[in-house]
Amino acid sequence: MDSARLGQAGPPASPGELATNSPEEPALPTFRIANTGGEGARLRSEPSTAAEAVAVLPDGTMVQALGPEQDAGGQLWRPLRTADRQEG
Repeated sequence: MDSARLGQAGPPASPGELATNSPEEPALPTFRIANTGGEGARLRSEPSTAAEAVAVLPDGTMVQALGPEQDAGGQLWRPLRTADRQEG
């Protein structure tokens, strides 16, 4: 997912909306999809614009980072999970 479309966010609007970590694990950052011009952000199966779009996430959708950003094809991508457990 193109990180330019992610805005750092605080905790989800309602508890349990995204997965929580045990006290021993560091908290995974959450982000809110924003600034897509109404197009939404495509959650892709792999870090490539040619990869299958698993879902289109509208502005305001909360997502949880599953790992660090990675460069693929000159774009920054970050593995994410949605509240309904879709990953990409």
